[in-house]
Amino acid sequence: MSSAENIPARIAELEAEIRSLRAQPGGNAPAVRKDDELLSDVAFTNGVLESSDDCIKVISLAGNLLYMSGGGQRVMEVDDFEKLRGCNWPTFWPGEGQEKAEKAVASARAGKASFFEGPAPTAKGTPRYWEVSVVPIFDANGTPDRILSISRDVTTRQKSHQQQEILARELHHRVNNTLAVVSAITTQSIRAAANLQEADLAIAGRIRALAKAHTLLLDRNVIVTTVADVVKSSIAPYDESESRISFKGPRVEMSARPSVSLALALNELGTNATKYGALSVKGGKVAVQWTADDGKLHLTWQESGGPAVAAPTRKSFGSTLIRSTFGGYSGGTVDIKYETNGLVCIFEVPVAALIEEN
Repeated sequence: MSSAENIPARIAELEAEIRSLRAQPGGNAPAVRKDDELLSDVAFTNGVLESSDDCIKVISLAGNLLYMSGGGQRVMEVDDFEKLRGCNWPTFWPGEGQEKAEKAVASARAGKASFFEGPAPTAKGTPRYWEVSVVPIFDANGTPDRILSISRDVTTRQKSHQQQEILARELHHRVNNTLAVVSAITTQSIRAAANLQEADLAIAGRIRALAKAHTLLLDRNVIVTTVADVVKSSIAPYDESESRISFKGPRVEMSARPSVSLALALNELGTNATKYGALSVKGGKVAVQWTADDGKLHLTWQESGGPAVAAPTRKSFGSTLIRSTFGGYSGGTVDIKYETNGLVCIFEVPVAALIEEN
C-alpha cells in the first residue's frame, strides 16, 4: 500500500486514540493552570494593548473614563493617565463631536453598538481626526455594565479626503472660468472680425493659448507656476528658431488665473507681431523682460527691427484683451505704446496679487 493510501487509515487511528483519551476519567476536565502561566497571559495581553496604535478605553455607564490602554495613552499623548481617570469622556470632543460621543454612550447603556468620526485634539493639543466604535460590555446577566470605546487615528486619511475635495472644487472653478473665457473669446472674436475666416483663425489661436496655459499647470500638477514658464510657453509658437524672441527676469510665482491672463495677452502680442510687427519681417526681434521691484511686477514686451508702427484707427478685441490682463487687478496697469522703432507693451501689477488671485 502506498504512503498516500495509508493517510486515511492513520487519521482513523488518531481519531480512535482521541476518543479513548476522552473516555478516561478526567479526560474532558481542563488542566489546572499555574499562577506563572496566568501572569504570563496578563503580560501578553498588556503587551498587545501597549503595541496597538488604537486608543482602547473602558468607560462607565455614566460616560466617565476608567481605563486607557498603554498604546492609547501613547497616541493620545497622555503622560499621566491618573489626571484623566474619572473625567467625562464626551467632553474631550469639541463642538458637534461632544454630542456624537454622548449619543454613543447613551446607545451603549441601552445595549447597542455605535460608530462615529470626528476631530479631537490629543492631551497635548495636537489636532487629530478619529474613527470611533463604542460598544457595551455586558455582565453575567447580559446587562450593560461598562462601555468599551476604540478610537483609531485616521488623520492622514481625512487630510487626503479634504485635499481631494479642494482639488475637485478647484477643478470645478477652473472649468467654469475656462468656459466663460472661451465664450467671451468666441463672441468678441466674431464681432471684431472682418469675415468668418479671420474670426476662425483668431478664435483658434486664442483657444490654443488658453489650452497651453492650463496644460502648463496640469503637466506639473500644481496650481502655481512662474512668469518665466508662462512667457516661455506662450512665445514658443512664434519663435521656432529660438533666436528672435528673448526673455529674461527673476523668478516670480503666479497662480492659475493671472497666468492664464498673461498667456492670452502674450498670444495676442505674438500674433500681432507675426502679422504686422517685428516678427513679420526678417531681422525683427522681440525682447520680453521683467523685474519685481518695490513689490510690483514690471513686464515689458518690446519689438524692434520691424516695419514702421502706427496706432490703430479702431479699438480691436485683441488690444482690449491685452489691456484687461492686469488692468482689472487692484494696482494693475497695462500701457501699449506705438513707438517709431517698434511696439512696446508694459504690464504692471502687485506681486502679491499674482498669488492672492488664486
